[in-house]
Amino acid sequence: MNIARGRFASAVTKLGPNNHTLFDTTCQPLMPEAEGFTCSEDGLSYTVSPTPQECGSDVVSDPWEWWAEHGSPRYALGPMAGCTAMPFRQLVRENGVGLTYVAMVSAGAVCYDEDTKNRMLADIDDTRDSPVLVQLVGNDPSEFAGAAATIPRDKVAGIDVNMGCSAAKAHKRAYGSKLMTEWPQVIKIMQALRECAIPITVKTRVFRSVERSVALCQLLVREGAVCLCVHGRFRDAGRTYSAPVEVDILRAIVQSVNVPVIVNGGVTSLQEADALIEKTGAAGVAVAHRMLANPALLNPTPPPPPALCQSYLAHALAYTTDVSGQRLYLNETKANVYRILRNTLKTRGLVEAVRKCESVPEIDSLLREEGVY
Repeated sequence: MNIARGRFASAVTKLGPNNHTLFDTTCQPLMPEAEGFTCSEDGLSYTVSPTPQECGSDVVSDPWEWWAEHGSPRYALGPMAGCTAMPFRQLVRENGVGLTYVAMVSAGAVCYDEDTKNRMLADIDDTRDSPVLVQLVGNDPSEFAGAAATIPRDKVAGIDVNMGCSAAKAHKRAYGSKLMTEWPQVIKIMQALRECAIPITVKTRVFRSVERSVALCQLLVREGAVCLCVHGRFRDAGRTYSAPVEVDILRAIVQSVNVPVIVNGGVTSLQEADALIEKTGAAGVAVAHRMLANPALLNPTPPPPPALCQSYLAHALAYTTDVSGQRLYLNETKANVYRILRNTLKTRGLVEAVRKCESVPEIDSLLREEGVY
């Protein structure tokens, strides 16, 4: 079912398969006199708008025009940490992906650690990877602003705020999905980034309540988010990939905001990606960890793993001349090669040989000599 953008269905008391109060999916706009839900988090109350929330961005007048300027990407590589440097992003672009994220980086580290900042900047190049978003993680508004100030505006589509990481350390250190319950702090972060005059996007998750989920997403859009990427699993689900995706909540979020929404979670094939877009009415779908083992997951005519790995290493060979942190990058390359060629490497007894390689050219030479490609 396609749902027109920016139309918020009327609210009804109907229980869905997961015992959630759902929004009717008839796409009928709410009547002007309809009362919105009021939700509170960390001492801040927000009343859900009965009509789609308009964007409060100071630099993007129409989020849909911004989306179109970047090609209206249907498929995105979801943001991750330590595994999606530019060669991998180039690989997935060759296989159907239209939007990528620079690997998640700490806003504080960008501000205070020169090596981290330089690695991030070396990983941004609009001639090879565009459109791309830079995802920052943290909880300090001044650090978000400081990190954003280092990023070249003409080479990225925007800054993404990580409010989706559900790892235990994220909750302990009050970042990632922990920010979902700290609305006053989120507003400070969004306001700090708005002063940097760069488009802001947000990656987040859903609550167990559809009302709270919608309230949070409308709040983010009101504070300037031009695009949302919403993982359809609960914020307290941890790093599990087996929990069900809350399609009903995702659909309600899409209907409640007048900005592009990318939905995320549970996609294992191109058919499932298209089905999730169809069921939610989203502007696009993002796939993250499953793309690591299958970078051609969103390609209708995927090449075999050896060909994928050969293409990946070709990009990696061109990349190593201008990236800092060579050892860190080498470890990432080995990990990605193993994920793509896992069965082949195990069958041929090459896992240890790849692990011992001391450079990207050495990995490439080994796989050629062994006839992998």
